[in-house]
Amino acid sequence: MGRDACRLVVDITDWNVFLPRGAPISGIQRVTLNLLRSLRRLGLPYLIIRHDLLSGYHREVSPSFLDYDFSTPRHPSERGHMHTHNRYTNSYLRSVIASMWFRVKHGLKRFKENPLDCFTTRYVPRDGDMIYLAGAGWDASLTMEAIAGFKKQANIRFAAEVYDFIPFISEVYHERLGRRQFRRWMKHTRGIVDTYVCLSQHTQRDFARFRPVLNLPDDVRTIVVTPPQEFASGEVFESTELPEETHRRRYALCVAQVFNHKNGRRVIEAWRTIGLVADQRMSLVIAGATAREEIVRAFGTVPNLIVIERPNDSTLANLYRNAEFSIFPSLYEGWGMPVGESLWFGRPCLSANGSSMPEVGGDMCDYFDPHAPGELENLLAKAVFNADFVAARATQIDQNRLKSLDDYAREIHAALTDEAPTQPIRQPQTNANESTLQATA
Repeated sequence: MGRDACRLVVDITDWNVFLPRGAPISGIQRVTLNLLRSLRRLGLPYLIIRHDLLSGYHREVSPSFLDYDFSTPRHPSERGHMHTHNRYTNSYLRSVIASMWFRVKHGLKRFKENPLDCFTTRYVPRDGDMIYLAGAGWDASLTMEAIAGFKKQANIRFAAEVYDFIPFISEVYHERLGRRQFRRWMKHTRGIVDTYVCLSQHTQRDFARFRPVLNLPDDVRTIVVTPPQEFASGEVFESTELPEETHRRRYALCVAQVFNHKNGRRVIEAWRTIGLVADQRMSLVIAGATAREEIVRAFGTVPNLIVIERPNDSTLANLYRNAEFSIFPSLYEGWGMPVGESLWFGRPCLSANGSSMPEVGGDMCDYFDPHAPGELENLLAKAVFNADFVAARATQIDQNRLKSLDDYAREIHAALTDEAPTQPIRQPQTNANESTLQATA
């Protein structure tokens, strides 16, 4: 199907979880945002749509939407609190009742159009459209419900991104509601989704593993389009904008939450252990959504620890750029973004060896088993106390083997519109073993 016949329509309805309350977007939405910016920069044809909570239907979104910085708190919606109907979260009956009660309670309230939403006209599907649900499908039940109607109006296709199967991995995920929400979404995709876009080869293998449990057909189509290693941000802050502690000492960087599957607690434990042997002579920076108070309650005083809570993209880019090296100890990832981002800035990364992480870093990273006692401590001690170790690893980072944002945009556009990529896509080689985790679907 040619480029003129097929229009790529990127659905960002999952952003409704963030935009009405002005919250910063998550890493999943950042992948989508950077994809859209690259599509615009490359001049590839695309359209953005999102379900409008006020009108009750999908509307087109102006490209000017992409000019905002969504990594910082955004001006909340001027409409007031908008109810988001998500049939995957509660029972269908409870969702309908809650939606009806909201309409009765707020029926006379005047909701204002928020200019920051950048909505234009109502989306009307046309023959050849490929609608791509690029973000968190489990937060976009309104799009899933609309697709059947769109398919009656025009000859369209529908693709959904599958990031990972973390909710089904009992060792790393323990939220019952989240597991139910994800399972309901995956079952709802049956007969609606034409193509599942897997974030990594590991995710595609997990898809095949869980397909029978989800009652998906044997001939379901899955493709793999891996994200870029490139990190995109706005204007990078000067170093003086970073915490003063990062100016006085060299530092190692860990971009991860501490108490979930990102496993930041493992880095803090290892850091305390090697600190008992000798002065690290550098600081450990934890950047993520975990507050310093939570870390202090769990670990007490940790020597040379700097906590930067929810850094925006510019601050995070500068943290990568000035770090000696990074550590990523996650137990499971659909795609370990901090691994690739560290390499993009030329900073060596000590990475866990499970799930998709070896796909990201290939032979340019040093890997450790996050479950094995002493492995991270030994590797961390080499990086902290041996400057030659870090310097040698930095020289092994081959920028030409890392995928850029534009590479990713070309590959996604080609895969979903049946166009051959204009340039070959580079991938690091994989040389580490994956760990096997227990699954609970």
